[in-house]
Amino acid sequence: MKKKLLCLLMCIIMVMSVVLTGCAELETEDEESAETGTNKAMTVTFYSITDGKTTPEAIAEVESAINKIIQGKFNINVELCLYTEDEYEDVIFEKIALKEEEIKKQEEEEAAAKAAAKAARESEKAARAAGITTAKTKKTETEPEETTSDEDETYINEQGREMTVYPEAEESQLDIFLVTSLDMLLDLKEAEAVTALDSELSVGAKKLKSYIYPSFLDYSKVDGSTYIIPNNHVIGDYEYVLLNKELIDKYSYDPDSSMNTLDGIMDFLEDIIRYEPDVTPLLNKPTNLVRYWNIYANEAGTRAYLDNTSEFSLIASYIPGAPGANMYSPKVFSTISQYQKYEAALDTLAAAGYTLPDVADLSTDKPFAAAFVKGDVTLPDNYEEDYYVNVYRYPLVNNDEVFGAGYAIGAYTKDVTRTMEILTYLNTNKELANLLTYGVKNIHYTVNEDTGIIEKIPNSGYYMDSIHTGNQFMLTPSSDMSAELMTLAADNWAAAKLQNQDSSVDPQLGLYFTFEEDKVDEETGKVTPAASTPVTEISAQLRELGKTYLEQVDNFVPYVDEEKGKDMDLIAWLKTLKKTIEAEPGVSEALDKENEYSIISQYTAWFEATYPDAGGM
Repeated sequence: MKKKLLCLLMCIIMVMSVVLTGCAELETEDEESAETGTNKAMTVTFYSITDGKTTPEAIAEVESAINKIIQGKFNINVELCLYTEDEYEDVIFEKIALKEEEIKKQEEEEAAAKAAAKAARESEKAARAAGITTAKTKKTETEPEETTSDEDETYINEQGREMTVYPEAEESQLDIFLVTSLDMLLDLKEAEAVTALDSELSVGAKKLKSYIYPSFLDYSKVDGSTYIIPNNHVIGDYEYVLLNKELIDKYSYDPDSSMNTLDGIMDFLEDIIRYEPDVTPLLNKPTNLVRYWNIYANEAGTRAYLDNTSEFSLIASYIPGAPGANMYSPKVFSTISQYQKYEAALDTLAAAGYTLPDVADLSTDKPFAAAFVKGDVTLPDNYEEDYYVNVYRYPLVNNDEVFGAGYAIGAYTKDVTRTMEILTYLNTNKELANLLTYGVKNIHYTVNEDTGIIEKIPNSGYYMDSIHTGNQFMLTPSSDMSAELMTLAADNWAAAKLQNQDSSVDPQLGLYFTFEEDKVDEETGKVTPAASTPVTEISAQLRELGKTYLEQVDNFVPYVDEEKGKDMDLIAWLKTLKKTIEAEPGVSEALDKENEYSIISQYTAWFEATYPDAGGM
């Protein structure tokens, strides 16, 4: 009896161990390896930009390789649709127009069918009222409804393997496609051609938040919703000030004490001018952190954007090298203290005989006290032996960085969640990212066995810009990369990720302007012309007037104001210009807070909606 019980107990233990082992495997199964084969076969179109040297044959080869991955994992067939940059946007909006025509035609056919059915019912009713007996038409047997099945249609290929039949893409089908600007995204949104992705980012695609720099997702929203997944990439560059260690120490300056601006190093530079005649005080001038409010309309004339911010204008704002979410409102340029100090510093150096270029020539044999240089996060390592290196300007997350390249999902895609799986996989899987960017191994590129670097095969027929192909940080370094980008890509893009973490956000990111329109009375048809001057016309006035004032600034000579008995240096003179400039045509309109369409009113309304917790001006 004891032997029987022992055997029974051993059997139970063995069975339970198998059951528990199976449960453990299910619980620890990687999310990406979960079976998705229960989903019906579907086809997704993928639109992007390629180089003019890319051939149809190469596109077909890459499409085939992509589908070897995607079909088996997601039961989805990808149709790769690549166009050159000059034709791409037209193709996208042609697809949208075609879909709109199809919808309109379908609606017209449905309306006509309803009208015909209603007319038939009314005719029959009238006939009955007149006492006319009509023979009842024999109901025809309706065609059997199509039955749906969980089983995909299959066929046996030449190798005897069972293959899934995927549906052909419709001519107007637009599932995943590249968005190349804020203006394009706004046009797509107004056409109701894109899908909001916030719910997907909260559920199935939430892992994207771990792979994409947070600022890209945070600031890519339009009217509170996310319509694109920005392509993750290295943000901008730094601007540093190099300070000669020997001279800084000689004159007992603290390099960490606000010596990161032109104004902040002027005392040091004046000492160099005074006591070190064999030393160049400053090799070049830094980027002017004053942003001029030049505004241009898009080609369609539907909205306008801040552009050419380095071109002089009468109104401006100061954007620090590392801005927070503060409102940098437009104001008269001469009232901005940073502008005053910047120009005064350049005047001091010019008076000492130094005309500064925009770019520093670090190869000079003559010793120099300071220089402003642009570079990536690794640049300080190259200079810290001889120079103190301070950050003058951090990389900036602006419209080009966020909206310049990102993927959207079309409003009419058949299954948003499943389509999003492809977009998520592109941003989180190295194999797929490399495939879309570089093509097929040993056909379009090889891998250097010693370095592990990808090397393109000459005339391979497949050429893509990595900024257009998804998450740049998923890519294996390529010999086509610049030396700087190769450095950032080392150690799994560790330096690039650090650079992105250091970046600051443009306080005007996502800003655009609209125009006041003529008002039409619906009953009388009377037209009331718009009272406001379009912001682009105001901006043109500011630029034209600015030429006169800029000439005055450049040619200013200190003088004595005899009426006030006061010495007028450049800063004192600039302060006197405030009222004069504010009275100029264009300036008064741009800064009119009572007009909701003025530059300052539109910016204020936009800022308060975008940064509700940031406070006022």
